[in-house]
Amino acid sequence: MAFSPDGRRLASAGSDKTVRLWDATTGQSVGQGPLGGYDERMLSVAFSPDGARIASGSADKTIRLWDAETLREVGVLRGHEAAVTSVAFGPNSLHLVSGGADGTVRVWDASRWQPMLGHDDAVNLAQFSTDGDRIASSSDDKTVRWWDAATGRRPARA
Repeated sequence: MAFSPDGRRLASAGSDKTVRLWDATTGQSVGQGPLGGYDERMLSVAFSPDGARIASGSADKTIRLWDAETLREVGVLRGHEAAVTSVAFGPNSLHLVSGGADGTVRVWDASRWQPMLGHDDAVNLAQFSTDGDRIASSSDDKTVRWWDAATGRRPARA
């Protein structure tokens, strides 16, 4: 689940293959119904810091981007070779980081994606630092790693 930046809405992702939006005050569903399009269960969801987009990751290896106002799908990102277990926006709302069961961490923008390889097992969580300069990831390989968000490289000193 993820709260919108203003705290008024909550997005939930689940095994019913959908993302649902909720009014965080009343608990009532928002919009015309669930955001769909997945072939398999949902594993992650995030709001952009500006509140304009929602990203969702699935066991079907895709990330879908939604307009948070109209609730229309605005894009599908493909590149993971296994389930997308984590999605998070950078503080500028222009970049998205994802982690997958394929052991990769990827940074996405409007035109490309950049894999950051380095885990030996599934990535459980990937997240931007508050300043957007670094990315941290954790894995079933029992490691936590961090990366330079601009270059995709791990720092010389850990």
